[in-house]
Amino acid sequence: MNQIYPVPVKIGNKYGYEDETGRVVIQPLFDFAREFSEGLAAVKQGICWQFIDLTGNIILDGYPVIYSNGRKANALIYDVKDFKDGTAWILAFADESYRHTARCSDGDYITYDKKWGSIDKQGKVVIEPQFDEVPWGFSNGLAPVVMKGLRGFVDKQYKIVVQPQFQKICAFWIEPFSEGWALAARQDKYCWLNR
Repeated sequence: MNQIYPVPVKIGNKYGYEDETGRVVIQPLFDFAREFSEGLAAVKQGICWQFIDLTGNIILDGYPVIYSNGRKANALIYDVKDFKDGTAWILAFADESYRHTARCSDGDYITYDKKWGSIDKQGKVVIEPQFDEVPWGFSNGLAPVVMKGLRGFVDKQYKIVVQPQFQKICAFWIEPFSEGWALAARQDKYCWLNR
């Protein structure tokens, strides 16, 4: 039997959650709120996204620890996608090429660009932020990703299984694989990828 989760509701200028009877069960404290997925919901306060549990407690605070060139720093989650199969895509400041600066554990600072990566329900980074674009889900066990303008695929363990090397993958965000095959283009030459 599926659990019925509270749904987001805007009350005044803030979002909270109400149950199926319309009773407010999580007070309106958030600038934006998404639906629950796998027992957690993404909520936004200011520019930072966080995850709350069914009681409204913040479970993941929006500042996961990431690494860049072997140096540890706290990232800022700028956007999120829902949890699926125990992980969620996050858009965080990632590599040393942009405007955001984060303080490292050694007291120094690193500058980050916004890139997509993924975290688990404990906030542990599963894949370091490195992708320009990611999908909402998987197709035939693979998810299309974009890195430096090129397309490839990761599996459900978030390991790159097809290196980003294609300019196009037909039906990229819908269902790129059909019966184990996907059509891709590299340097305007099309080829078939076998799952």
